[in-house]
Amino acid sequence: MLALVIVAALGGAGLGLWWGGRRAQQRDPLAALTDHLDDAVVLVGADDTITYANHAAAALAGRPSDAIVGTAIAGWIARPDRPAMQAALARVRALPRGQASRILGRLEHPSEGPRTVRGRAYNPLGPTGREVALVLRDITVSEALEEGLGRRAFWDSLTGLPNRDLFTDRLAHALERLPAATPSYLLVIGVDDLRSVNEGLDLAAGDQLLRTLAERIQVSLRPDDTPARLTGDAFAVLVERPASPGYAAELGERLSGMVRLPISIGELTITATAAIGMTVLGADTTVETAISEAETAMYQAKATRTAGVVSYDDSLRRGAATQLHLRMELPRALHQGQFRAAYQPIHATSGAALRGSALAGFEALARWPHPGRGPVSPAEFIPAAEASGMIGELGRWILGEACQQAALWNAGADRYSMSVNVSGEQLGDPQLAEHLSAALEAADLPAELLIVELTESVLVDTAGTIDALAALREVGVGIAIDDFGTGYSSLAYLQRFPVTRLKVDRAFTVEICTPSGRKLVRGILDLARELGLSTVAEGVETRAQLEALAELGCDYVQGYLLGRPQGPEDLADVL
Repeated sequence: MLALVIVAALGGAGLGLWWGGRRAQQRDPLAALTDHLDDAVVLVGADDTITYANHAAAALAGRPSDAIVGTAIAGWIARPDRPAMQAALARVRALPRGQASRILGRLEHPSEGPRTVRGRAYNPLGPTGREVALVLRDITVSEALEEGLGRRAFWDSLTGLPNRDLFTDRLAHALERLPAATPSYLLVIGVDDLRSVNEGLDLAAGDQLLRTLAERIQVSLRPDDTPARLTGDAFAVLVERPASPGYAAELGERLSGMVRLPISIGELTITATAAIGMTVLGADTTVETAISEAETAMYQAKATRTAGVVSYDDSLRRGAATQLHLRMELPRALHQGQFRAAYQPIHATSGAALRGSALAGFEALARWPHPGRGPVSPAEFIPAAEASGMIGELGRWILGEACQQAALWNAGADRYSMSVNVSGEQLGDPQLAEHLSAALEAADLPAELLIVELTESVLVDTAGTIDALAALREVGVGIAIDDFGTGYSSLAYLQRFPVTRLKVDRAFTVEICTPSGRKLVRGILDLARELGLSTVAEGVETRAQLEALAELGCDYVQGYLLGRPQGPEDLADVL
C-alpha cells in the first residue's frame, strides 16, 4: 500500500521526471504524505544516490534531509553491511513493478553509532525504472530488548553461564550426536551450605560466592566443555570429546581443588566446599536420566564428604532408592524407639592417656539398628533425616538420651563431659536453649558437663548466630566447633563467637606424622591456645598419631585406637 501511495504522489509514470527536472514541483505532495510517518522513507536513484528522505529518515541519519539528498546510499550504510544491502537493492531493481523485498541492516548515525533497521525495498516502476523506494523502521532498541529477554530466558543473569533450559537443550543435542568410540560425561557440582552464607551473611555474599565459583569453573574448562548453572546451588559441566579416557575425572578433581581455594567476601575469608557427581552418557541416556544420575552421585559425595568425584553406578541407583525408603520410615522409627545411642570415649592426653586410662568424657552418636535392614549407617540416615525435616526431632532425642546417660556416669565423684552434635536446623530453633535446659533439668546433669558440637559451616558470622550461641552459653554448656578447617573457615568467628573448644578434623590427624601435616596441626593448636580454647583431635587410629598429638599439646583425643562408639552396656570396662 505504501508503495502505491508513493507512486501516486509522484505522478505514476512521471516518477522519472520528478527525479530529474520536476523535483521542486512534486516534492511537496510526497512530503505531505510521508513526513508524518514514524518509518523512514528514502528514495534511491539508479546511481544509488539518495533523491528523497522524509523527517523520520533525517532523524535516523542524525542529519537534515538536505544533507542526505544527493549523497550515495553506501555512505550511510554501516561498512560491514554494505555488500549485503547493495546486493539487496540490485535484486529489487530486477523485480516486477510494485513488488518488494525485505531489508535488514545497520545505518550509521554520527553520534549514536550504528542503528539497526528493518523494512522493505519497493520497485515502484519495474525493471525499466531502476529506482528503489525504501521504507525502514529503527529497531535498535527493540532488538536490544529482545536480545536481553532472550538472554534472560536462557542465560543465568548472576553468573553469565547458560541456565538449566539452555543447558538441557545443549545436552539433548549432545546425546543425539554421541560419538561411537568416545564417551561423553556430565558433571554436577553442588555447593555446600550456600544457605548458611545467604542467611548468615546476606544474599549479596551468597551471590558473590556463586560468581566466584562460576569464574573458577569457566577458567578450568576447554572450549569444548559446556558449563551451566543448573540450580540455585549447583553447577553442571558437559564434557564432549574428552582428550583422554580419564579427562572428565581429572577435571572433576581439578574443579574440587579450585572450589576450595579461599574466597574473600567483605572482611571475611571463607573456604567453600562442593560435592561433585559424574555420569557417563550412553546410547540409551536421556536428558532427565543424565541429570538425575549425576545429581545422585553428587548427593552421595555430599553424604560421604568425598572431596573428589563420585561416579554414578548401579550401587548409587540402589542407594537413591534406599534414601527414599529411609525418609519414609524415619518418623515411624523415631516414634517406635528404633534408634539407639552410642558413646565414643574421649581421653585426655596426659601420661595416663598414653596407657589408655585417662577417660575425660564421651561423644554421643545416634545409631539405627533397623529391624529389617540391620544397622543403617549414619551416612545414610542423617541425610535422610535432613531431607525429610526430621533432623530436629532426632537431635532432641539424642540430646535427652545423652544427658540421662551422662547423669548416670557422673553419679559418683567422676566428672565425665558429654558432647552432643547439634544441626544447623536446631541452632536456628529459637527454643533450642529451652530444650537444652529442659534436658539438663530432667537428667539432673550440671550444664558445664554438656558440650554442644556444631560444624563450622553453620557458624557464619551473623547477629542471629551470635545470639543463639550466647543463649546456649547462658545455659552454661560448652560450645565446640566440629571438623575445624573443613568448612567455611573464618578465623574471625573464633573471636566473635563464645566458642570453648576446637575439634581437629580427622583429615588433619591422618597427616600429623608428615612434616606438613604436623605443621598444620601445630598451627591449629597454637591458635586455640592463644584464644583460650581447649582442643580435641578426632580420628586417632595409631599410637604414632596419639604420641604426636600429645607432644604438640592437644588436650583431648578420640578415635578407634582409644575406643569405638558403643552402647552404655559395652562401656563398663572403659569406665
